Amino acid sequence: MERISNLDEFLSATRENLDLIILVREALHRIENILGEMRTLSERAASDNLTSSERSTLQKKINNHIAEIDRIAAFTEYKANEIISHDEQPGNNKLH
Repeated sequence: MERISNLDEFLSATRENLDLIILVREALHRIENILGEMRTLSERAASDNLTSSERSTLQKKINNHIAEIDRIAAFTEYKANEIISHDEQPGNNKLH
Protein backbone atom coordinates (compact mmCIF):
# COMPACT_ATOMS: atom_id res chain seq x y z
CA MET A 1 0.00 0.00 0.00
CA GLU A 2 2.83 2.39 0.78
CA ARG A 3 4.16 2.09 -2.74
CA ILE A 4 0.82 3.29 -4.14
CA SER A 5 0.80 6.19 -1.70
CA ASN A 6 4.31 7.17 -2.78
CA LEU A 7 3.26 6.91 -6.41
CA ASP A 8 0.25 9.14 -5.76
CA GLU A 9 2.49 11.68 -4.02
CA PHE A 10 4.96 11.52 -6.90
CA LEU A 11 2.21 12.02 -9.50
CA SER A 12 0.73 14.89 -7.51
CA ALA A 13 4.13 16.58 -7.21
CA THR A 14 4.76 16.04 -10.91
CA ARG A 15 1.44 17.68 -11.81
CA GLU A 16 2.23 20.63 -9.54
CA ASN A 17 5.65 21.03 -11.13
CA LEU A 18 4.13 20.94 -14.61
CA ASP A 19 1.58 23.58 -13.59
CA LEU A 20 4.40 25.76 -12.32
CA ILE A 21 6.44 25.28 -15.49
CA ILE A 22 3.44 26.24 -17.64
CA LEU A 23 2.80 29.33 -15.52
CA VAL A 24 6.41 30.49 -15.75
CA ARG A 25 6.61 29.79 -19.49
CA GLU A 26 3.45 31.81 -20.13
CA ALA A 27 4.72 34.75 -18.07
CA LEU A 28 8.13 34.67 -19.76
CA HIS A 29 6.51 34.40 -23.19
CA ARG A 30 4.42 37.49 -22.49
CA ILE A 31 7.50 39.35 -21.25
CA GLU A 32 9.49 38.23 -24.32
CA ASN A 33 6.78 39.62 -26.62
CA ILE A 34 6.77 42.92 -24.74
CA LEU A 35 10.57 43.16 -24.97
CA GLY A 36 10.35 42.57 -28.73
CA GLU A 37 7.88 45.43 -29.03
CA MET A 38 10.15 47.62 -26.90
CA ARG A 39 13.07 46.84 -29.17
CA THR A 40 11.03 47.87 -32.22
CA LEU A 41 10.01 51.11 -30.50
CA SER A 42 13.64 51.79 -29.53
CA GLU A 43 14.80 51.27 -33.09
CA ARG A 44 12.14 53.70 -34.31
CA ALA A 45 13.16 56.22 -31.65
CA ALA A 46 16.76 56.07 -32.89
CA SER A 47 15.66 57.47 -36.25
CA ASP A 48 16.86 60.99 -37.05
CA ASN A 49 13.54 61.72 -38.76
CA LEU A 50 11.41 61.91 -35.59
CA THR A 51 10.22 65.05 -33.89
CA SER A 52 10.55 65.47 -30.13
CA SER A 53 6.78 64.92 -29.86
CA GLU A 54 7.05 61.60 -31.71
CA ARG A 55 9.95 60.55 -29.48
CA SER A 56 7.90 61.48 -26.43
CA THR A 57 5.04 59.31 -27.67
CA LEU A 58 7.42 56.38 -28.18
CA GLN A 59 8.84 56.90 -24.68
CA LYS A 60 5.33 56.77 -23.21
CA LYS A 61 4.78 53.46 -25.00
CA ILE A 62 8.08 52.13 -23.61
CA ASN A 63 7.06 53.25 -20.12
CA ASN A 64 3.72 51.45 -20.52
CA HIS A 65 5.55 48.27 -21.55
CA ILE A 66 7.82 48.53 -18.49
CA ALA A 67 4.74 48.91 -16.30
CA GLU A 68 3.19 45.84 -17.94
CA ILE A 69 6.31 43.76 -17.25
CA ASP A 70 6.21 44.92 -13.63
CA ARG A 71 2.51 44.00 -13.47
CA ILE A 72 3.23 40.51 -14.82
CA ALA A 73 5.99 40.12 -12.22
CA ALA A 74 3.73 41.31 -9.42
CA PHE A 75 0.85 39.00 -10.25
CA THR A 76 2.64 35.84 -11.38
CA GLU A 77 2.17 33.67 -8.31
CA TYR A 78 1.89 29.99 -7.64
CA LYS A 79 0.30 28.83 -4.40
CA ALA A 80 0.61 32.36 -2.97
CA ASN A 81 4.36 32.50 -3.70
CA GLU A 82 5.94 35.02 -6.04
CA ILE A 83 7.53 33.40 -9.06
CA ILE A 84 9.10 36.61 -10.31
CA SER A 85 10.10 38.95 -7.52
CA HIS A 86 8.54 42.35 -7.87
CA ASP A 87 10.67 45.29 -6.87
CA GLU A 88 9.10 48.72 -6.58
CA GLN A 89 12.00 50.03 -8.61
CA PRO A 90 11.15 49.41 -12.30
CA GLY A 91 13.36 46.86 -13.98
CA ASN A 92 14.58 45.13 -10.80
CA ASN A 93 12.50 41.96 -11.09
CA LYS A 94 14.05 38.48 -10.78
CA LEU A 95 12.90 34.97 -11.56
CA HIS A 96 12.94 32.73 -8.43
